[in-house]
Amino acid sequence: MKIEIKSVFGKILFEGDFKSFADAVISAVKSRADLSGANLSGANLSCADLSRADLYGANLSGANLYGASLSGADLSGADLSRANLYGANLSRADLSGANLSGADLSCADLSGADLSRANLYGANLYGANLSRANLSGADLYGYAQVCFKGHGECGRMLTAIREKENGKIKLFCGCFIGTVEDLRKYIENGEPKYKKTRTLALEAILSMIDAKNDE
Repeated sequence: MKIEIKSVFGKILFEGDFKSFADAVISAVKSRADLSGANLSGANLSCADLSRADLYGANLSGANLYGASLSGADLSGADLSRANLYGANLSRADLSGANLSGADLSCADLSGADLSRANLYGANLYGANLSRANLSGADLYGYAQVCFKGHGECGRMLTAIREKENGKIKLFCGCFIGTVEDLRKYIENGEPKYKKTRTLALEAILSMIDAKNDE
């Protein structure tokens, strides 16, 4: 059947004969079609390969992107509010200025993603990988980042996020994801030569996130 992908203003961005709307979107991405401003609100794109898609300013509010691959995609300024992004691959994606309020990002891979100025208020980040993600200016209940410098782990980024629901702090660094207590145990059982600097980074980020919470 003939399917059209339209912009939020009604302009046809891509069209063709496909079995489903998801197939049309996947085909558009594969052909490098410009889907900036596309209206994909509520679309079922579960497990779709949308890597490197041009979705600048697109409307994906309420869309089902469970397990989808959006690695390297341009989602800057996109509306992903209330979207299901559970387990999605968003590594190195441009999400600057995107609206992710109320989105389910649990277990999503956001490593290296640009989340600067993004609205993450109320988003579920449980189990998400935020290593090397840029959160500068992002709207979160509470977050802080510290970059390791001056020792063998130079370039590592430690990210802390305070969950609004329970006030607990989640920490992300490289492959590590856990609580403050988990990281203290990791440091204690890790290589002795890194104990001092890792502890310093942990204490620094806890002071930063507490200060942000008091603002």
